[in-house]
Amino acid sequence: MNKMLRWIAERYSRNIQTRLTGYFLLILLPLVVVSLFAIEKSRDILYEQAVERTQVALSSTMDYIDLALQNVEEISSVIAADPSLIELLNKNDSNLSPESILDFSLILKQLSNLISVNRFVSEISIYHQASHMLISTNFGGRRILSEPQQEWLVEASRSNGTGLRYMLADAHVAEGMTLGSLLNADSL
Repeated sequence: MNKMLRWIAERYSRNIQTRLTGYFLLILLPLVVVSLFAIEKSRDILYEQAVERTQVALSSTMDYIDLALQNVEEISSVIAADPSLIELLNKNDSNLSPESILDFSLILKQLSNLISVNRFVSEISIYHQASHMLISTNFGGRRILSEPQQEWLVEASRSNGTGLRYMLADAHVAEGMTLGSLLNADSL
């Protein structure tokens, strides 16, 4: 070990290239250490900022979703409590007469007016159990002839009470049919 140290010292004192390399490493190593520390610190700061921005964006998105769902609840309450809509629905029975078609078109007009003043709702559908008519602002009116689909619609209204149920378009309804295919919709 002693011989090796002597050889390095001798080499260092005789050769200018070795001395320059030694000085260069002596200056460069602290710079590399400081640079690595700065890089690690800046990475931590960037990560914290990204997390903070993501949290703010998620919070904003959640607030927007809450606002949209609250708006849907309010529109549902307005529809459920509208005396003219209730009267038009109650006065029609299983017979699909010209008067009932006219009443359903008035209902459709009122629903369309609600949609036109609301940016959160793109479609409203109402199921009239007595006539098995599905009245929708998306496609007008359509009679539901399938008994399992009729049962599902009635059961959905009974099990829900006065609250709301949010379902995606791919929710199973009956006979391999989804809610989206029943309502011709692809959203909530």
